[in-house]
Amino acid sequence: MGKTIVTEYEDYKLVSNIFDPSDSLYVCEFGRHAPSPGYSYGPAVRTYYLIHFIEKGKGYIERKGEKTFLKEGDAFLITPDEVTFYKADEKEPWQYCWICFNGPFAKKALCYSSDKLFFKFRKSGLIALKTAIENDLSGDIELLDLLTQALASIKEERESPKEEVMISAVKYIETNYFHDLDVSAVAKEFGYTRAYFTTKFTQKTGRSPYAYLNSVRFERAKKLLKQTSLSVEEIAFSVGFSSLSRFSSQFKKEFGVSPSAYKLL
Repeated sequence: MGKTIVTEYEDYKLVSNIFDPSDSLYVCEFGRHAPSPGYSYGPAVRTYYLIHFIEKGKGYIERKGEKTFLKEGDAFLITPDEVTFYKADEKEPWQYCWICFNGPFAKKALCYSSDKLFFKFRKSGLIALKTAIENDLSGDIELLDLLTQALASIKEERESPKEEVMISAVKYIETNYFHDLDVSAVAKEFGYTRAYFTTKFTQKTGRSPYAYLNSVRFERAKKLLKQTSLSVEEIAFSVGFSSLSRFSSQFKKEFGVSPSAYKLL
């Protein structure tokens, strides 16, 4: 894997990747094009996701009979099996770079960046693409890194509703419970004061962030006590407690028995 084939003309360069279609995410090809005035392509369909980054000039894309005019700084997405037609402006033809990708994880990877067909992009994505094109980039890891940079450059920085923020906070605690978490630090991570975060979190879950964190830790500890041969001390540290005595006293307060006694039940 990681082999590429380069096709180059005066106004066009294509770097095609020899990929494994069984991979969960892969880059099919990427390239650049500086078409002549009025150049058009389609109507046609693709078998992969395709993002164009317009470096300069202008043009339009048509899908389902609807035209969208685009210019420098705009990007547009074409999805698999979607019929599209696009055309460069007659006076100021656009120049663009593109990247094609697919795989079972492709749609989800794209959703982390945007759920739209048109978006503005940050220059980092275009710079990464131009550098890759100039150097005929190859190699699976390098190509996935290129795709990541391209997707990151179209990521929409939108403010989440408070409800979504609390859902994210719950997930954050559930996936990081084994770290030395501090409620103030978690609140700051989501852009709130400790008091405001605690109020909103409690309204959402019925428990304070600290109580919720302990409940996650204790549920994990109970499974480890019953299903593994780990010592109580090893389990205490594995679920995020800084000392065995603190873990044991809080566990007994919560369940009425010590961790050692629970293990034998």
